Amino acid sequence: IKYGIKRGHTLEIKSQFGENIFVIGTRYYNNFNPDDKIVLLSGCEVDYLTFKSEQSSGNGFVLGGFVGGEYFISPKFGILLDVGPAYIKLEDKNTSELVSGVNFVANFGLTYYFGGR
Repeated sequence: IKYGIKRGHTLEIKSQFGENIFVIGTRYYNNFNPDDKIVLLSGCEVDYLTFKSEQSSGNGFVLGGFVGGEYFISPKFGILLDVGPAYIKLEDKNTSELVSGVNFVANFGLTYYFGGR
């Protein structure tokens, strides 16, 4: 879910999930051409995550930056694609082992806007 905080700037609350993983976070977007049907953008995000498998379980966080674009199907509904580096840090709660590093992440999403874009 995205909300336009002022012209060309939006905030998003997001969640992602898969088998044994859950992510919740927020993103900030700088939309370079917010009135066009295809919007070029850049931004940053902060996420909290939890994971569980047969071998380990724990939590961690993600700090990332990205560039991409969004195609608007209607004034309040868009299709987003972005890519960028993300620093990911995970801790296993059973062993206290820490793993961290930078990876490139691609996101594809469907967005509904509350407020402006």
